[in-house]
Amino acid sequence: MDTNFLFIMVAVMLLFLFLPMLTQKKEKKRQARMKELKKHDKIITTGGIFGTVVALEEDTVTIEVGKDMRLKVKRSSIYDLENGPELDKKADEAKKKGNKPAPAKS
Repeated sequence: MDTNFLFIMVAVMLLFLFLPMLTQKKEKKRQARMKELKKHDKIITTGGIFGTVVALEEDTVTIEVGKDMRLKVKRSSIYDLENGPELDKKADEAKKKGNKPAPAKS
C-alpha cells in the first residue's frame, strides 16, 4: 500500500472520531445557557428571529421582537443567546487564566 494513502485514511478516521466530540461540547455549553435563561436576555430563535425575553414559563417563553410586538415561543425553538459565542470565549479565557468567568450581562 502507498504510505500517502494510509496517512490520509488515518487522518480521515481521526477526523470522524474527534468531530462529534467538539460539537457535543459546544451543544452542552448552549444547553447550559438555555437553562440559565432569564428576563431581558437577548435571544435568537431557530427561525432567525431576534428578540428580548419578557416572560418565562415552564415550556414557553414570551419574547419582544419590536415595540409592543410580542411572540410566545417554545423554549426548544430558542437557538441561543445573541452573545452566546462571545460568552463562551470569555469563559474559556477566564478558565485559562484560572479566574472564574464573569456573569453574563445582557
